[in-house]
Amino acid sequence: GTHNISVTAMDVAGNQFTSSFTVKVDSVKPLISFDITGLSSGAWYRSATVAVDATDATSGVQTLVLTDNGAAVSSPMALFEGTHSLVVTVADNAGNVQSSSYNIQVDGTPPTIVLSMTGTAGDAGWWVSAVDINAAFSDAMSGIANQSFSPDGGTNWMPLPYSISEDGIHQLVFRSDDNAGNVTETVETVKIDKSAPTLSVSKTGKAGENGWYISPVQVSVTASDATSGNVVTTITDNGGAAQSDSITLTEGVHNLQYAAVDAAGNNVSASAVVSVDTTAPATILFSPGPNSVAIGTVQIGGQSADVTSGLSSTQISFDSIQWLSLPLSSADWSYAWDTADLPNGALSVFARSIDQAGNTGTPAQINVVLDNHPPFL
Repeated sequence: GTHNISVTAMDVAGNQFTSSFTVKVDSVKPLISFDITGLSSGAWYRSATVAVDATDATSGVQTLVLTDNGAAVSSPMALFEGTHSLVVTVADNAGNVQSSSYNIQVDGTPPTIVLSMTGTAGDAGWWVSAVDINAAFSDAMSGIANQSFSPDGGTNWMPLPYSISEDGIHQLVFRSDDNAGNVTETVETVKIDKSAPTLSVSKTGKAGENGWYISPVQVSVTASDATSGNVVTTITDNGGAAQSDSITLTEGVHNLQYAAVDAAGNNVSASAVVSVDTTAPATILFSPGPNSVAIGTVQIGGQSADVTSGLSSTQISFDSIQWLSLPLSSADWSYAWDTADLPNGALSVFARSIDQAGNTGTPAQINVVLDNHPPFL
């Protein structure tokens, strides 16, 4: 403390002299206080501000020097990321010196998560195979404390690596926190569609025989896909350009290719042959001659033709009601008609053909006169 000292001296004669002086004594070093504010977790701070103060109850503080990693700094001070070695040196007015040090670690950067996904990539961000999931977690300062992964949006947590094979849209959650308490969370959507669309073909037309249609046929393709959807369908006729709309098939044999592709790029195809014959066969009669006189066995001859499905049979009739089918080995045909027992008079001969599709041609007709019996008196 401070001491006020008074000294009085007196001689034998009674003279005296008084002298006073002050003595200040300070043998106590200053007191140092650190005030650290910020967010911390264990030995690490995510952010920190340091303020240093010193007091000396006797002679008072003369100087205060604060250094961070050996460099002089001022107080208060916000600490940047890294390890800080703080040293405070305080001197009081009596020359007492006090030093104090404090080490602080600051990590304000969240961990880094690098995702890894392998599989067969489709279109529009879809995967068309199972997807293998992995991730690399790193933190350059305080280090990784925990890491976790959820394949279903945070409901269940699984270890990595992990494989997802179910079709659908999956929300993956990756989470990591470091030793300073910084947290990183990454959400990734994985869309998987391994299934091809379901293809359906409809044909509208009049069915004939032997797999032929006897009217124009409208063909359309529809498809459905339970996962990625947005199915595109096409039809190709006899190797021509692919068409997305329904098509109408006319006369001829059509080799059709059907295809459907979903949004993920999965595709399905099918093929079919559609035969259309809308034209009836044609028949002409060569013999007997028109309005000729027929006696005995008369040779009926003609020719039939069909350009699409081909001939199935040729028929003749003498009343256009009852028809007799002839053996058919070629387009030209003949029939030996025995008229001996038929009454004299005019008679019509009809001939027609039927093709493989079931089309029946318009009958050809020749009129003849039968004269097998003599006059009657």
